[in-house]
Amino acid sequence: MQTYTRLADVTGQETGDDLFSPPFSSEYEIRPASTWSRVKLWWRVHILGEPSEPVIPSGYLTLIPLNDARLKPQRRVCLYLCMVLFVLAAMATTFLLVPRGFSAGEIDIQADKMSWNVTKGTYQLKLLARIPIHNPNFLKATASGVLSVYFYDTLAGSQSLAPTAIAARADPQVVEVNIDASDVPSEYALTILSECAAFPRRLVFFLKGTLSVKDYIQTINLAPIDTYFMLNCFNTSAEQTLPRTPGSERQRLQ
Repeated sequence: MQTYTRLADVTGQETGDDLFSPPFSSEYEIRPASTWSRVKLWWRVHILGEPSEPVIPSGYLTLIPLNDARLKPQRRVCLYLCMVLFVLAAMATTFLLVPRGFSAGEIDIQADKMSWNVTKGTYQLKLLARIPIHNPNFLKATASGVLSVYFYDTLAGSQSLAPTAIAARADPQVVEVNIDASDVPSEYALTILSECAAFPRRLVFFLKGTLSVKDYIQTINLAPIDTYFMLNCFNTSAEQTLPRTPGSERQRLQ
């Protein structure tokens, strides 16, 4: 029967050589105290496949065959899969959250109703403005602003656009604004009545305004609105509602 002799009995006690003595356990970080150290330990154990506790060197020389499973890379497939998933998640997040510009299409102005009071020399004009807003983003937005109608250089009416929700990927969403353009001085009201009484019975109004669109990331001020539109008017009765034909009360604005 073969017997083994302890190395300490052969060299350690006589020479005092501590090369083959195992180190103390306090030299190893067995239980990390900080959160970052615990994260690094989890990554090494569950992703890289390292042992959960450090292996204390024993001082013995061990020969391991080259085809031993311990020499093969550990959990490499899992590591590559995590890297691919991270890249795909970063690309998807960038594609969804990158801000894109908002825009407004051509505005459509309609005369909802126009009435006359020949006795008092006044009129009532109610307009309906339809504004198409394009939202190419994957997030909802909110549109707001102010629209004003002028009869030449005199303000005839103004209306604020309350914050209106614009759906994600709207292409486009039409926002409607009702404007009462009847608030003009008496001398201008008489001018309007005289122009409607004479040929070609057509009025010219100017539309000005500002619009802004806001989402969770950005706020964009759209191009200022500064254009005009023309309305046909008829003085055949005390109250006249304009017919809804493209050539009469509405005209698309660029």
